Amino acid sequence: MPNTDAAAKVWQLELASRVGNQIKRWRTDQGLSTVQLAERTAALGYPVTRVAISKIENNMRSGKLDIAELFVIARALDVPPLLMMFPDLPDGRVHMLPNEERRSIEALLWASGEEPLSSRMSGGTARRFDQLDESRDYHVQRLVAERSRPTHLGMEGLAHRAVSRLARKLRARGYVVDFPEGEQDSSDA
Repeated sequence: MPNTDAAAKVWQLELASRVGNQIKRWRTDQGLSTVQLAERTAALGYPVTRVAISKIENNMRSGKLDIAELFVIARALDVPPLLMMFPDLPDGRVHMLPNEERRSIEALLWASGEEPLSSRMSGGTARRFDQLDESRDYHVQRLVAERSRPTHLGMEGLAHRAVSRLARKLRARGYVVDFPEGEQDSSDA
């Protein structure tokens, strides 16, 4: 294992905690116990025990999170893995790397390969996300559309409420969002 400095270890713990918190949030929003989530992961062919799920949710693994576990848990919850890493879309802030903080939407689009980021390491030759207003609107609309699709787990109501909240936040920031404006989330009213 490499010799990790204190700032890098803090980032590692924060990233694992962020993902664990999102897993717990999505699990509880769906009314699932850790046992039920573990059963879903087993049905997908990669069992993650309830003890492992609990440790991930409570960041009791020293910041370690297996990519295979992340993917199978995300699938079991029917949530894209990147949404677990970059919550509070679009304007929340996350540390992508120990010394690089970005808006959640920028981090998500970079991680998905949708948009490059300018980088000190590459001499700043990549396009800056904040210069791509039309592209940003397109990607935000696409994200909203993806989150509004009904899920195979019967979470239409939950997904709709989440998308409705996101659409209202985006509209308040001046984005054009193609999602029914009359739909209200009773929890936000």
